[in-house]
Amino acid sequence: MASASMPDSLEPILTEMVELAQEFLAEDGEFFPFAAELGIDGSVEMVFVETGEQAPSGQELRDFFFQTLRPSLDTGTAVAIGVCLDVQARTPEGDDTDAIMVEVQQKSGGNALVFVPYAITEEEGGMLEFGEPYGEYGRKLWTPGDN
Repeated sequence: MASASMPDSLEPILTEMVELAQEFLAEDGEFFPFAAELGIDGSVEMVFVETGEQAPSGQELRDFFFQTLRPSLDTGTAVAIGVCLDVQARTPEGDDTDAIMVEVQQKSGGNALVFVPYAITEEEGGMLEFGEPYGEYGRKLWTPGDN
């Protein structure tokens, strides 16, 4: 994946998605995939789906969200769309970790992939600890198996 600097224009959607995922983790110890749109006015609108009894995989929901939201990019009503998943990832140091993964696609074709490692400690009450975010900005889309 090309490693270039992430545009400041993506900060609102990335920040709001990570913060919401952190809230869900603090409340429930997990979260279900969700998406967001960054409007041309700079507002971020969250998108959720009711999965029913049999929850689809994270990859299926990722694909569903991007297919559903892509017309917003095509028509110009959104400048970016994103999906947030609870995943197993590999840190830059090579360690496996639970992580919040946010993938954002821009109208211009740019793509941001950000991971925020987290751990729920064994201490009383299960304290939630977050690691340093890491990620990349480029033009290659995330595919299954990429970390």
